[in-house]
Amino acid sequence: MIIVVGAGVVGLSIAWRLAEDGAQVTVVDPEPGGGATHAAAGMLAPVSEYWFQEELLLELALHAAQTYPQVTQRLRSTGVDLHHRQEGTIVAAATRADQQTLARLQQAQARHGFPVESLTTRAARQLEPALAPRLAGAFFSSADHALDPRALTEAYVQALQAHPQVTVYRHCVVALIRRGDKVTGVQDDSGTAYFGDTVILANSLAATQLQGLPRQWDPRLRPVCGDTIRLEAPDTASAAMFGPHHVIRALVEDRAIYVVPRGDGRYVVGATSREDHRSGPPAGAVYRLLRDAHRVVPDVLEMQVTEIVSRARPATPDQLPLIGHLSPGLIAATGTYRHGVLLSTAIAETVSSLVQDKPAPVCLEAFDPWRGHPNSNTSFS
Repeated sequence: MIIVVGAGVVGLSIAWRLAEDGAQVTVVDPEPGGGATHAAAGMLAPVSEYWFQEELLLELALHAAQTYPQVTQRLRSTGVDLHHRQEGTIVAAATRADQQTLARLQQAQARHGFPVESLTTRAARQLEPALAPRLAGAFFSSADHALDPRALTEAYVQALQAHPQVTVYRHCVVALIRRGDKVTGVQDDSGTAYFGDTVILANSLAATQLQGLPRQWDPRLRPVCGDTIRLEAPDTASAAMFGPHHVIRALVEDRAIYVVPRGDGRYVVGATSREDHRSGPPAGAVYRLLRDAHRVVPDVLEMQVTEIVSRARPATPDQLPLIGHLSPGLIAATGTYRHGVLLSTAIAETVSSLVQDKPAPVCLEAFDPWRGHPNSNTSFS
């Protein structure tokens, strides 16, 4: 029996992969899909995202992108439309300075052999007529896709609930149960105990708040809030003629912005990264998102705002995830910051390999949950 603590996109992906690999799985989370995943835009973009991520994350991100088509194909049996967009991503520059930044990005991408195509503003608008006419330049990545994370978590939940080897409990885990140095289970907020051979911590920031963790483990996870705006076309009947049909990412005076179409007249605009501990976005953040999005996609101001969402994402000091053994019977899978949706399939495959004592699909040294700790000898609080 494997216990997965947390049912965001990472925890659900892990649970599904373990069950598909033949394990008996228990999932414990008070609100599956209700954490950071609920606010995510769902860009599967290892190429255009390369600019923002560390070099050490690249192998994991590329592997995740390669595994996604298999996962989405197998989840089709749930009947949930994942709104998987495979038209590619256009990365645009609003100013000449932004274009110079994108040119440096393309040079770095070329060194890795990434499939990107430089576009003039005219060529970019021919490819995507919804783009503004006065952009400074752009490039196109056919390899970068997108899907709807809320639909993805719904599909995972349905698949897990229908799976004979999986049980999902809607409770909050508060403590680890151990026998000696080995973790043997967890206890939830109702006092119920769940026992298993291995416990997977995929519960985001809450992973560091459980009783019974290794005393020396201090990953210094911090909450970084991301704000996204949900928009709809003014008339869903005109959705085919309105708004962008490609994922649009852009720099606007060195500020990152994206507009992600769902394909049915809905769009997601982001992104911010705040460490101000506010529960919701300040009005200024919403204004700047809409202003910058309008600079790149003028149709944005004609759309209807349907939702503004803020969620805290778990970030580590080096912005790399925590993946690996914490102690006998305990594996960490958290700290994904702004890459949780993209990395989830690769993390799931990696955790399944660790559970089965098989080689991991990528090198895990950079993601060791004990990195930076001078003494990783395990004792428990």
